[in-house]
Amino acid sequence: MENMSDRFATLLVDACRDSMRRCRWILSAVSIASLAVFVTCWNVYFSWLRSIVMKNEWGKPETVAESQKRLLDMWVDSGYLSVPIIGVKLHISDAAFLGSIALAILTLWLFYAMRRQNHLIGRSLRMATRSSEDVRLFIYYGLTSYNIFTTITTSDFAISTIDYKDDQSKVFGVRAAFNGLFYLPALSILFIIFCDVCSVTWLASAFRSDHSP
Repeated sequence: MENMSDRFATLLVDACRDSMRRCRWILSAVSIASLAVFVTCWNVYFSWLRSIVMKNEWGKPETVAESQKRLLDMWVDSGYLSVPIIGVKLHISDAAFLGSIALAILTLWLFYAMRRQNHLIGRSLRMATRSSEDVRLFIYYGLTSYNIFTTITTSDFAISTIDYKDDQSKVFGVRAAFNGLFYLPALSILFIIFCDVCSVTWLASAFRSDHSP
């Protein structure tokens, strides 16, 4: 293609923007699901409320005992993961199998979405190199203005003056923290396995009569 038309350039930019929006939604779903698994595991195995279950008798006076009972009910409920889309509740004790499958499916979905985004942007830029300057500028700024997590400069600081120039200044840990989001599913699955091993070996069990592991 010697010269890309304005209409075709608009079509490519719109397609890339839809792909970016799709990736953000899937990444959000992966991050939320991973954090939900992590927090639920923490609540069941390591939270402060867990100590109430280990008591042999309720506290005194009666108001304290009633408060402890309510806290116990809330703690038991915190061990469930609700999936409103399909209308089911999953207990964290089954997350090692079912939760891992769900996170693996979400991660696979994210991979294919990001691959599609990469191909669309790469082909758009490749076609733009053989087009007029106006089309190249339209595609470049049309894509970069919609991309949130990928920087186009080496600086992480805000533009504060008209004479601003890009430099190598970076905010410590910002880019590494974002890259860590892609490891959340794997870390959540490892945390599930760690909690299960702790429950079997040395951590007292709240749901057994003698609380022994």
